[in-house]
Amino acid sequence: MLRCKTPKPLALIGRDTRLSGAMIESALAAGLMAQGFDTLHVGVLPTPGIAFLTRNLQSHCGISISASHNPFDYNGIKVFGADGFKNPGRRRNKIETLAHSSRERDDITRAVIS
Repeated sequence: MLRCKTPKPLALIGRDTRLSGAMIESALAAGLMAQGFDTLHVGVLPTPGIAFLTRNLQSHCGISISASHNPFDYNGIKVFGADGFKNPGRRRNKIETLAHSSRERDDITRAVIS
């Protein structure tokens, strides 16, 4: 098993081939780094591959930028916990609320990695 060791929380980011993916990836990475994360960009990869790498590289979270079965002009993000599983509804709602309302780095970091 590979291990990514970093003193900061690590977010692994992957995406699909939609046109907006690279732009969303850059904006997401900038926001995460502003909140104290290191980011590891794995490029174009299916969502299950991102979940797998999140767990096997021992990152704090994984993010898939994809919209699955939606039309090509849609896009979204899915956040995985360190275990490689999609965050449960309560945690996901907490992350979304904090992302929309808070500028507190510690609050957002705790919500993502806890």
